[in-house]
Amino acid sequence: MYRKLISPLLLIVVLIGIALLWSMKSPSQEIATPCEISEEITRIVAEKQLEHQKASLMEKEFRNGIIASESPIVFRDLNGRCICHCYKVIDANDNHYLGYIVISAIRSLPPFLASSASKLPTDNLERCRVIARKKIGADPTSYSLLYLEDPVINYFVRFQFAEGRTLIMSLRPIGIFSEEEAIRRQKVLGNRITKGKSEAEAQWQHFLSE
Repeated sequence: MYRKLISPLLLIVVLIGIALLWSMKSPSQEIATPCEISEEITRIVAEKQLEHQKASLMEKEFRNGIIASESPIVFRDLNGRCICHCYKVIDANDNHYLGYIVISAIRSLPPFLASSASKLPTDNLERCRVIARKKIGADPTSYSLLYLEDPVINYFVRFQFAEGRTLIMSLRPIGIFSEEEAIRRQKVLGNRITKGKSEAEAQWQHFLSE
């Protein structure tokens, strides 16, 4: 009788242990405010941009491409404001990955921000998590994906740890950034938004009226 009781109890303990380990290794993404421009609209813009690029051969790798049906990757600023949506581009014939297109989620930035036939910006997220864990000596409890202004590096991740500790890293190439440097880059993005607001809004009207 005792053996019959011990076996299910042992199984429950093992399953709980596995669940706890999995939760520690996989920090959840922080929940932030909704985007100014909905996914429905940015998806339409991404599809139009992809057609433009296919027609102009801007990205020859995209010639058979379509926008993947899955939800985009959302990048925010340091304050949690939604900045842009990153959409996968896949082959229309066999669905293999071709690249990505980044569309602004605010009207004060131009609709089209970037495209690439390289790996997704988040492909290094797990490697960054491992480095962050070694650096801090603990597992992160959550993370947020960041878009900050820079001529070369735009995609970052901020890991949140217990007791309010944070670590900011660039996703590609992988690097560690101070909070001060991240704030400086956000100010540069803020200046771009302020100076280019009128032109960006005009581009949005043009894109959505096509």
